Amino acid sequence: MRISIANHFAISPKSNTIFIEIFGGLIIFVRRGIILSQYIVEVVENDFVERRWTEVETLVESVFKDSSFNEKFTVERPLWHIQEGIKGNLGKGIKHVLGLSSEGDILAGAFCIPTYKEDGQTECDIGWFYASGDLSKIQKIRVLDAIFNTVHQAIKSAGFTRIVTNMGTREGAKYLERRQRYTHQPIGEKTNNWVKIL
Repeated sequence: MRISIANHFAISPKSNTIFIEIFGGLIIFVRRGIILSQYIVEVVENDFVERRWTEVETLVESVFKDSSFNEKFTVERPLWHIQEGIKGNLGKGIKHVLGLSSEGDILAGAFCIPTYKEDGQTECDIGWFYASGDLSKIQKIRVLDAIFNTVHQAIKSAGFTRIVTNMGTREGAKYLERRQRYTHQPIGEKTNNWVKIL
């Protein structure tokens, strides 16, 4: 590991943990010289998620089982939405951005990310995201930050200029508002309306 190529370096005063983000998406958590966890952020196709569906399903159910959902969403909704994406029912160019451990386990992800824009389109929606309960709070934030950096780059590269989406949970809304600068913009009865300018 060469520290000289790190593009992010931070120390958590509470846990004495050092976070090093390496070019290429590798995130390493170190405490007192010991590597705690490594994550690689990758953009994957539908067939990857389909092959790993049992793992995705188990993690989604575990993460969302105690969530405070907005509107009438339930834990079944993210599973249904991800399935719609991998079946091709959400349109062309749907991909998924995952945080994978060094062993290849899925520990965080943002699903159903559009990377294809029809003529005249300027905005798009994004799907559900989560981070494993096995990660500490600050680890979740660091990994999700890296994931959403990739998400926003992919969407912007496709030609979209903004994201308009609903927030499934209060925790998700809080993260995207504080860390990713999504703004709450209710329209009439659509009170759960959030916008990100790319």
